[in-house]
Amino acid sequence: MAKLVRERNHLMVRSTRIGFMLLGILTLSIMFPLMARADVGPKPSIVIDFIGLEGQTYYTTLLSNAKSTGPHSVLNEDSSYARYAEGDENYEVFLKFVEYHDADGYYFLQFFQDCTESNQFSWTYYPPKMFKILLYFPETDHFTVSDDVYERYAFDSYFTAEVSDTGLSVKRSYDYTAEALSLAIRIALTILAELAIALLFGFR
Repeated sequence: MAKLVRERNHLMVRSTRIGFMLLGILTLSIMFPLMARADVGPKPSIVIDFIGLEGQTYYTTLLSNAKSTGPHSVLNEDSSYARYAEGDENYEVFLKFVEYHDADGYYFLQFFQDCTESNQFSWTYYPPKMFKILLYFPETDHFTVSDDVYERYAFDSYFTAEVSDTGLSVKRSYDYTAEALSLAIRIALTILAELAIALLFGFR
C-alpha cells in the first residue's frame, strides 16, 4: 500500500513538473509568437523604416534581380499565377506595380505593402537577395525608385530610407537589441522544449 502511494505521489509530482514546463512554453509562445515560429523554420527577412513620408499614402515593394524567390514570382504572360484578382483589395495598386518597367530590368514579384500608417515595410518570407526599393503614391499616381541596388547583409536585414524630392537615401540599421533578444528567447524555448520532452520520457 505504501509503495502504491509513493508511486502515485511520484506520478503527481512528475505531472506537475510537466504541466509547469508546458505552461511556461505556452506563455512564451503567446508573448513572442513570431520568435517562437522562427525557431521552427527561420527565414531571412528585410525590414525598411521610412522617414519623410508621414501623412502620405504610399505602397512599397522590392524589385528583384531574379524572376522568383520562394513562392514569389514575376507575373507570367497568361496571368495564371497572379496573386491578385479583379475585385481584390488593392487590385488597382497591384496593376500599377505590374505595369512598372524598371530601367535596370529588375522584376516586380507580386508582393507589396501599404506603409501609410506604419511607415515600415517588412518582407519576412523569402525576400530577394538583391533588390531596389520602389514606392507608389496613388494620390499623385507616381513612383519613386531607388537609384542604387541593395543586398541582404544579414539573416534579418534592417534599413532606414529617408525620402525627399530628390529620391531615397538608404542606410543599414541593424537592430542589435531586438536580434539579441530574439536569439535569447529562441534558446530559452528550445531548452524548455527539450526539458519537457525529457520529462515526458521519464528522465529526471
